[in-house]
Amino acid sequence: MPSSRTAKSQRLHEPSWVIRTQVLAIIVCFALTGLGIYMLMTTDTSAGMRLMTITAGLITLLLIVVRVLVSRAALSLATLALNAGVFIFSIVMTLADPAGGRVLLFVPSLAIAMSQIYLYAPRSLFVPTILWSAISLALLFGERLGMVPQSPWYSGIGWVNTLAHAVGMILSLSWRFDTSVNELGKVSDDNRALERMRADLEARVEASTESLKEREARFRAVSELTSDYTFGWRITADQQIISEWSTDAIVKVTGYTREEFESNWRTIVDPEDHNVYEQRLRRVLNNETNVAEFRIVYKGTTETRWLKAFTRPIWSEYERRVVKAIGAIQDITEQRVNADEIEKLAYYDSLTGFGNRKVWKTWADVAIAKSNLTKSPLAILYLDLDRFKAVNDTLGHDVGDALLVEVSNRVYSCLGSDDRLARLGGDEFAILLLDSDEEHGVSVARCVLGQFEAPFKVRGHTIQAKCSVGIAVYPRDGNHINVLQQHAEIGMYRAKTKAEHYQVYNPEISTYMDEQVQLEAELSEAIGSNDQLTLHFQPILNIAAGTIEKAEALVRWMNPKRGPVSPGVFIPLAEESGAILEVDRWVVRTAFLQVAEWLRNGKRASLSVNISAITVHDGDFLRYVTEQLKRTQAAPELITLEITESAAIEDPEATNRVLHSLRKMGFRLAIDDFGRGYTSIVFLKNLPVDFVKIDKSFIDGIGRDSKDEGVLRAVLALAKGLDILTVAEGVEQLAQVEWLREHGCDFIQGWYVGKAMPGDQYLSLVERVDRSAEPAVN
Repeated sequence: MPSSRTAKSQRLHEPSWVIRTQVLAIIVCFALTGLGIYMLMTTDTSAGMRLMTITAGLITLLLIVVRVLVSRAALSLATLALNAGVFIFSIVMTLADPAGGRVLLFVPSLAIAMSQIYLYAPRSLFVPTILWSAISLALLFGERLGMVPQSPWYSGIGWVNTLAHAVGMILSLSWRFDTSVNELGKVSDDNRALERMRADLEARVEASTESLKEREARFRAVSELTSDYTFGWRITADQQIISEWSTDAIVKVTGYTREEFESNWRTIVDPEDHNVYEQRLRRVLNNETNVAEFRIVYKGTTETRWLKAFTRPIWSEYERRVVKAIGAIQDITEQRVNADEIEKLAYYDSLTGFGNRKVWKTWADVAIAKSNLTKSPLAILYLDLDRFKAVNDTLGHDVGDALLVEVSNRVYSCLGSDDRLARLGGDEFAILLLDSDEEHGVSVARCVLGQFEAPFKVRGHTIQAKCSVGIAVYPRDGNHINVLQQHAEIGMYRAKTKAEHYQVYNPEISTYMDEQVQLEAELSEAIGSNDQLTLHFQPILNIAAGTIEKAEALVRWMNPKRGPVSPGVFIPLAEESGAILEVDRWVVRTAFLQVAEWLRNGKRASLSVNISAITVHDGDFLRYVTEQLKRTQAAPELITLEITESAAIEDPEATNRVLHSLRKMGFRLAIDDFGRGYTSIVFLKNLPVDFVKIDKSFIDGIGRDSKDEGVLRAVLALAKGLDILTVAEGVEQLAQVEWLREHGCDFIQGWYVGKAMPGDQYLSLVERVDRSAEPAVN
């Protein structure tokens, strides 16, 4: 409520029509004053006329003062003074000059009328005044202009008008004081109406307050029956939150008392959720119902719990602010854990814990959208384990799953904080590298491949796993995740045929992959035919005796459309497609038949048959070998089964069991490509092998690399100490033969002895060498 001092200084804000009327009255008074001055200067005027001019001027000034300077409070007194002054002046002028006094019937009356309008007087007071003023004006100027004849009876109108002014003034005073005009010019009736409205409002506020107290009491009563922590706050005018009450459940929910929790929440609420908690308080103060979830550390433990706080503010219309708040807090830790588990099941691989195919798509779409905005590239890496199926088939899916976990952890160690790893299924993984070009993608691929150099130790098994990586770059290699992933996968398949085992996508690879798919289909047809696959035999020379005692059976493919297909092309393809099992079985069956045929023809020739790691670990391999021995009637003592060193160390225990079983059948056994592995010497003494075939890479170093010669001397000495015969592969020069003979190598194999050849040529070579007892130079 404004003070009386302030009210007295207030100006009126009148309607526009009142302002225009007052301005018009001032203009009229100016005009009359000018007219009177003109008449005084040009004609002989009476004393009444002079008084009329003076009066018009004074009233003009009074109107200006009232209009511009007088405030509401002073205006009431000014109007009363004007009424009284004009009444007295009218009597004097009527007595002194009845004719001239009539001029007062217009200007003063108009001023009084304007004042009464200004103060919201009833129409019954100012309408008659304006009417009398109009009649007097018409008579006055009609008489002066000669339009109305002068007559004594007109002078009586002055008295009548004076009487009318007296009655108007008395009615005005009576109305003004009877209705008790206040300082603002409003009547007390309005004030009393306002008082009644205020009393009614206060009653309603009191009723609402009582109702609120009753509801709060009911809320507290119900709250006591629940396990949630419920509370009530009082909020001061300066927005300070004061706790009024709470239930004892706070100790169960948080471990803290109410005072401890509310006064020290910054140290109790997890720092990562401080913003959430502060936003909760701000929203309550802004009259917003709030539901917030945040973490706390339970008192006296390191256990993190999730709380859900529901807070409802209570608004006061009377004070126009939030005055209270009520709410409840419940422990939702179990629900959040369950929700996290559900999210993991939906978006994360249950085995490795990394993303699955579903969330991978979301990650990639978001990354591509971001790259569009920032105009930056990103790289997709597609990984696939080599010969993983063999691990599952031979060691079981439990071992395979454990291997996938170890692989994913090693791969993840090569990634940055913003990179993403997902298992798309089986042994396939995908990596998303944000803000990365081809160079960075290749760098990560090399790091990943480096993680596979050391063997994996999984559930008592040592597995030498390998992988291949394909790389595609956005937007160069595609503008959609499906296209990018397809191109990265094509790169991965191409990488399986390369020594470095990674490949950046380019359009030429797609053509190559189409060719590989067609070639794979043709290989399946070749295995089922009788004339496309054949065996060639590469002779193995006994250095000491100078005789050829055995040969290695090597498969060759004569494609009817393409001609001869290199084993370096179709063997890796067969291993990747799984067709290697059928190829190996064909080789085993054909080699057994060849040995049996030579025996029937009186030729006791030995053969070595190379068996892939996938076949060695195939659970049905031993049964198949036994079955073929019975069918072909081959002599197992004339057959040497070779397995690569990498196959042997992939799972030494399983390999050992298979080799012992083959030894019991009568076969001789050999380790091929010896020297490439990491743990060969450690477990070689435990394997039932008859030969070790030294890898060609060491033979090439004879006479050129002293380190290679040192390794060869060590291997030859180790084999002799273990009573194992040695075969040097890839011998092409006489100097290599002499060095090997000097250091005790038993057999040599390579172009120096002879290339792989058909069976009849091999037998002819054996006869020539036997006759001469000298190495045959090809």
